[in-house]
Amino acid sequence: MAKKRFKCFAEAPVLPGNVLVLEAFRQRAVTQETRQHTLFYLTDTCRWLPLLASFPFLQIQTIPSLLLLKSRLLAYMPDLILVESKIQWEEPVALIETLTSLLDIPVVMIYSPKDVKKNPDLLKRAFTVGMHDTLRTPLKRDELWEALDVLLKYRSQVSLTP
Repeated sequence: MAKKRFKCFAEAPVLPGNVLVLEAFRQRAVTQETRQHTLFYLTDTCRWLPLLASFPFLQIQTIPSLLLLKSRLLAYMPDLILVESKIQWEEPVALIETLTSLLDIPVVMIYSPKDVKKNPDLLKRAFTVGMHDTLRTPLKRDELWEALDVLLKYRSQVSLTP
């Protein structure tokens, strides 16, 4: 039985068959690992949308109301949900509680230090009802990348378990 050859291995007569063409290998690895992930961004302001949109592997669904959230949940199953702590259309902790009780999807709160000053037990209550992580504003691209990477890997592992 012949071994399956990948296009990233050299097949030119000049190079031995076990030589790896690095650029082709990198392109193949990027193609395999960068599938589109659906992210629900629950917000009133869309303040962080440009930063989120800078990640090509994210398909972002901006959700500015409870009615739209309900309809989108019927149409899509997100890989991750970001909830801004300042949304006016629903109490964020109650919303997180509902989402985590219905879905097995990581839920993250974007908050500012001012939000915690006004409501000191905000984060504690959110973690108590099932929130997975927080992102403190101002968001930085590298910190956001790290959090997204961990949470999306967690999500893919959870979805693979029976």
